[in-house]
Amino acid sequence: ANPTPPPTVATADPQKPDDKPESPEAPPPSTEEEPDSNTAETAPPEPPPAPRKVAAIFEGRDGAEISMNGKSLGRTPSARAANLEAGKKYKFTAKLAGYKPYTGEFTADGSDTEMTVAFDLTKEQDRPQPPPREPRPTPRPPPAQTTVKPSKATGKFACSTKPAGAEIIVDGKKMNRQTPVPLSAPLTLPVGNRKVSFRLNGKTTKPVTVTIVENELVKLLNVPIE
Repeated sequence: ANPTPPPTVATADPQKPDDKPESPEAPPPSTEEEPDSNTAETAPPEPPPAPRKVAAIFEGRDGAEISMNGKSLGRTPSARAANLEAGKKYKFTAKLAGYKPYTGEFTADGSDTEMTVAFDLTKEQDRPQPPPREPRPTPRPPPAQTTVKPSKATGKFACSTKPAGAEIIVDGKKMNRQTPVPLSAPLTLPVGNRKVSFRLNGKTTKPVTVTIVENELVKLLNVPIE
């Protein structure tokens, strides 16, 4: 009988020295750019500081009206301008009855929150007088109606009073006659409205308007003197 061959033993191939074990796959590089930590952030510019505000108090003759830019600020000593920009120039006017208008200018002082603006008013009569002009001849005004003016047209006037003996006054002029003035011997007066009054013993009646008509006789009788 044939002898039984020995069993075949499988052997592994020895590993070559240049074969290396496989390493795990590396992740793909990131496409996002990382911010540069060395880049400084740019801060927004700071706004310029707001200009300082100043209040102006006006000092001068009491009662003067103060105005700026056409707007009244009141009268001294309470006139006041607020919220003025420091370093800026401002103009103002001061007016007071009997004084010349005053116009002034000042610069808002930023060293303090309030400043005083002083002014001085000059009386109107102190302004220089213009040179005298040669007087022009002007017609004189008519004198006051105190006398009876002669007139071409005249009328007659008769009168009497109670009591009699009163002095007759026409248009403020004594007629050198006493009551009664009879119809047979009347006064001759210019035509028109005449104011007639009578005076006796220091008493004078109220004037009475009498209309004298040309060539006619006007009567004023029995006027009481009280």
